[in-house]
Amino acid sequence: MEPRITARRCTLSTSNRSFIVDRIARLEQVYDGITDVHVVLEKESTGPQSWNAEVLANVFRRQIAGHARNASFEIAVDDCVEQLRRQLLKHKAKLRRTV
Repeated sequence: MEPRITARRCTLSTSNRSFIVDRIARLEQVYDGITDVHVVLEKESTGPQSWNAEVLANVFRRQIAGHARNASFEIAVDDCVEQLRRQLLKHKAKLRRTV
């Protein structure tokens, strides 16, 4: 699965994009039913925490989101992926209980 990456008020190099793809690929180890992932990175011009990251993942009949703000985009993306990982584990547990 190739995530869609949107960069607002900044440009991302290919190494930055490959970093994001690598982190998103870790989510497939937790739950393989992810159909689409959209990553939005936004650079703010003010404040010490100038990177906003948002990761939206579509699973069957549900959209899961993670939001983070940090001084570096790598940490912001890692925080979002960790939020999504926890939410996917909860979603997976709910699916197992209903079956």
